[in-house]
Amino acid sequence: MKKSIFILIAVVIVIIGCKIDKTGIPAPTSNTTLNGTWYLKSEIIITNFAGFAEYPEIITNFTTKDFYKFNPDFTVNISSSDTTGTITNYYSFNTTSSGQTIVIGNASTPAGINYTVNKLTKDSLVMNNIINEANSGINVITNTTLKFAH
Repeated sequence: MKKSIFILIAVVIVIIGCKIDKTGIPAPTSNTTLNGTWYLKSEIIITNFAGFAEYPEIITNFTTKDFYKFNPDFTVNISSSDTTGTITNYYSFNTTSSGQTIVIGNASTPAGINYTVNKLTKDSLVMNNIINEANSGINVITNTTLKFAH
């Protein structure tokens, strides 16, 4: 299951990347701290099956080919050492009273990926994504935390 969530996210973004659809994406705000290339340093995956959490899977063997590049034109280039090429999609960065979020793709469909920004400084980006789905009638919650360095 090594890098599986990262690959899953990349595959989902490839699917959405076939046709970029801006509908449903919240109005973006400019954030110069977010702009640039962020190299993936660790991925922590905690899966909860029907109320029973597994021990965290911590992945740290990433290369310089594992990155997200946030561009000023609100596109994001996502690269993975497990796949060939770079995927390009839209993103929005939003700040509300409850915190900051990054949405990649179309947030109004299941293909949109929503991240909560836990930390954003000039050198560090930590974001979290929670996926809740039913698998063979069992509720499965996958909590993924991605940690990046500039």
